[in-house]
Order: sequence, then C-alpha cells, then structure tokens
Amino acid sequence: MKVIVAGGSGLVGTELLKILSTEAKISSIITLTRRPIGTHLPKVTEQVADFENLPMEAFENSDAVFCCLGTTIKKAGSKPAFEKVDFEYPKNLALAAKKAGVKSYALVSSMGANINSGIFYSKVKGKTEKAVSDSGIPQIGIFRPSLLLGDRQEYRFAEKVSAALMNVFSFIIPKKYRGIQAGTVANAMLNFALSDKNGVKIIESDLIQDMVTT
Repeated sequence: MKVIVAGGSGLVGTELLKILSTEAKISSIITLTRRPIGTHLPKVTEQVADFENLPMEAFENSDAVFCCLGTTIKKAGSKPAFEKVDFEYPKNLALAAKKAGVKSYALVSSMGANINSGIFYSKVKGKTEKAVSDSGIPQIGIFRPSLLLGDRQEYRFAEKVSAALMNVFSFIIPKKYRGIQAGTVANAMLNFALSDKNGVKIIESDLIQDMVTT
C-alpha cells in the first residue's frame, strides 16, 4: 500500500509514521507537512505542501490517507487561524483524496466533536467530521480520542496536569474518558486502513483501545 500522512510532526502523526514505516503491508509513505520535519524513517518521503493548494501528484496511486492535522487556538493565534488548520485543511485533504480515487481516509478528531455544539473547538471538530464524511471516500474512519498521552514537542501544562489526575483516578474513570496513548490511536488507524470494511465509522476512545487490544 502507498499511503499519505498529513500532520506527521504532531503527537499521533509522529507515532503513526514510526508504525507505518515498520509495517510490511506498507510500501511507500508520503508525509505532507507545512514545514520540514526532518524525518529519516524507512519508506517515508517528506513533502512540504500548501494545504490550500495540495499537490495532486502526491495522491496518485495512493491507497489511504491519514489526517493527523490539528493545533490549538493559542498556538494558531486566533479562531480563524485555528479553523483553517483543523477544518479547512482536513477538508481539502479529503477532497483531493476523493478526486484521486483514494479508498480510505482516517481522521483524528476529538471526543465531544459536534457540529451543533456551543463550544467553538467542538463545533469546528464536528464541522470537520461532516465535511470528511460527505467527501464520498469509500472507507472513512473518524477517531475521537480522549486526552492524548505521549511526549509532545511543545509543553502543555494543562494536559500534563490532566494526565496526572487521570492516572491517579483511572480506576473510577470510565474507559471512554481515560487518557489514551498516541501510539494506541496510531495503531488503531493502521488497523482500520488495513480492514476491508467500507462506510463511515465513528470510533470513540474506548473503541480505539479495543481495536488494538483485541
């Protein structure tokens, strides 16, 4: 399989590139990035791309697209800038994938995503899910992890505190709401892409864990 990864420098994307590069069924990986990330993993070709004008040649003969794009309002600098990265770019990626005949698209979304939400973050994530779902790609997996655990390149104090509290009280927190390792999400995305089931599937955090442990 030839696959495309967008957002390969993020928490899930970094883990996904590692996993894909060691998977025997994956022959070629193109990682589309907004800036160079300097990866040297086997089978991975890095391509700096404009996500408002995606290079269609990168999608030729590709079997699957993994979208791990995402930022925060603080990092983006404004709500419109956040929406561009978390909504417009994944949507553009899905439209390009559909046009090129890509069969599978896996999206990292977020728990609580809802197009009708009064919370801006959740509303944008819901809009993204709908745009991807409506793209017409045969196999679409929408992954909604809880708090992502792992070593980020940038320090996020609130996430560190939340992760510590979840670890202490994990025995009383329902599985769906417990923190989840980025590597677990990445493995589930690969398993989904390798499956033969078409249609749109929304995969909540507890089911993501089940896809890897069962």
